[in-house]
Amino acid sequence: MFPGVEHVLRIRVQRLTDPDTGASLDTPELVDPDTLTVRYGPEGTAGTLKTYGTDPELVRDDTGLFHIAITSTTSGKWAAHVEFTGPGGSEEKRWDVKPSALALP
Repeated sequence: MFPGVEHVLRIRVQRLTDPDTGASLDTPELVDPDTLTVRYGPEGTAGTLKTYGTDPELVRDDTGLFHIAITSTTSGKWAAHVEFTGPGGSEEKRWDVKPSALALP
């Protein structure tokens, strides 16, 4: 991945337990969260915060399935922190953005 290249972060929100009994589900269910936020940017920065329902960049594809396109602006390590409520949870993804090895004009 190089600066200026778009990275598409895919998000799956799943329920792992029965909300009534608390028992583990044999097959996780895709569910829409009550809230969904994504904060992304180069590691060590405050990053950029996007909220589903407010920011059009955070897109719902289907029940429990979302994506956001992130354009890297600098080389280095990048991260995205995803948080959701309803079936509460969070996850963090990391990737490297490398400068081009080519001598670009």
